[in-house]
Amino acid sequence: MFKKYLIPLVALAAAALPFACGGGATSGRQQTCSNSGDCKDGLLCIEQTCVQNSYPVTATAKACIPVTCEQDADCCAEFTAPDYCLEYQAQCATQGAGGFFGSDYCELAQQPNCVCKDVCTNMQCSRPETCATNFECQSLGLVRDICDVANEKCVQCLNTEDCADDEKCEANVCVGDCKIDEDCPLFNTCTAGECIETGCTSNRECILYRQRADAECVEGTASEKPSCKVPCQENAECGPLFVCEEGECAYLGCETDEECRTQLGLDDNDFVPEGQPRPRAKCLDLKALTEVPAGE
Repeated sequence: MFKKYLIPLVALAAAALPFACGGGATSGRQQTCSNSGDCKDGLLCIEQTCVQNSYPVTATAKACIPVTCEQDADCCAEFTAPDYCLEYQAQCATQGAGGFFGSDYCELAQQPNCVCKDVCTNMQCSRPETCATNFECQSLGLVRDICDVANEKCVQCLNTEDCADDEKCEANVCVGDCKIDEDCPLFNTCTAGECIETGCTSNRECILYRQRADAECVEGTASEKPSCKVPCQENAECGPLFVCEEGECAYLGCETDEECRTQLGLDDNDFVPEGQPRPRAKCLDLKALTEVPAGE
């Protein structure tokens, strides 16, 4: 009686065995998997999906930078001063510098809201922090609201008197003595009241920082502190715009300006208002970004 049911059960189990063990490697690209053995040759199981395990691209030292200007004039082409600036200019012409009752209309007429002082740096419009008076720094809305007249730049402090009672001025920045590590920037520790860069201290710290479960805290060289890295063997293990180089996920970078249009999402006509120029981007060497002159 039992033999009658035993043979079909054994046959059913035998038929199911290859699927239970994952043998056969039947899953193709973008199909589900439990491990790489489920995927066809040339594919790797990443997050339960079969994906290509390598592709012929390498990281570059360049990055995509949106282009908003080519010369200083581009940054002020559409600038319009508010009406009250015209009043300041009129009062300045009438009263001259210094003004009356503590109001210097000539100074007010030169504030950033009234006069466009933006410049083109690295193909981006920015407002320079050069100054001749504290007022110019304060009108920029910066934490650095004191003018270092000798160097013509806005700073946070010139001496300790410019800082809070528990702070001191170091390199034109107000700093306080730390008491615990949380008083310091990330990957710094508080040692004898001073924040010292120490790098990462655990894999767990790096997992939270990189938001990757496989992130690791890797020892640095003699001149470098430990840092958070994502180890890899195949490109597929890295996220979008990253490739595996020398066992670590590295930013892909770019090779051409055309690539940057796609990378930055600038290739969609629907986002370009009628009559407006198409947004542009350039592929620039990361190390040379601060050296790109306006107009180039």
